[in-house]
Amino acid sequence: CCACGGGDCEECFDSFGWVSSTEHSCASYEEQEWCTNGGKGTGWLAEFGEFAEWAVDGVDAAEACCACGGGDCEECFDSFGWVSSTEHSCASYEEQEWCTNGGKGTGWLAEFGEFAEWAVDGVDAAEACCACGGG
Repeated sequence: CCACGGGDCEECFDSFGWVSSTEHSCASYEEQEWCTNGGKGTGWLAEFGEFAEWAVDGVDAAEACCACGGGDCEECFDSFGWVSSTEHSCASYEEQEWCTNGGKGTGWLAEFGEFAEWAVDGVDAAEACCACGGG
């Protein structure tokens, strides 16, 4: 992990778009001192339990947030200029919650099918957009 001094990171980046099951971001975890120095901070109360209890799609703060000991070594950037076959950008996919935490989000309806059905030149949101697991 970046924050705990492992790996070859020069700089740590919180996992793009991650929020807990209670909609708290990595910034919230740091600001509330729920995480400090790569683990639980002084603001994390015993009654909160473990970070894993607040995970989304198996990813918790310890994996997603630099302050909690996780994060990524590289910042994610959406593929420049990418839009779906219906002219929706990566920002649209994130704003509409069509994807969150690297997969289909709560806004993606079953009738939409698979991301690949909306690809342009063989590139779909899962490959082009950070929020969908690409970028």
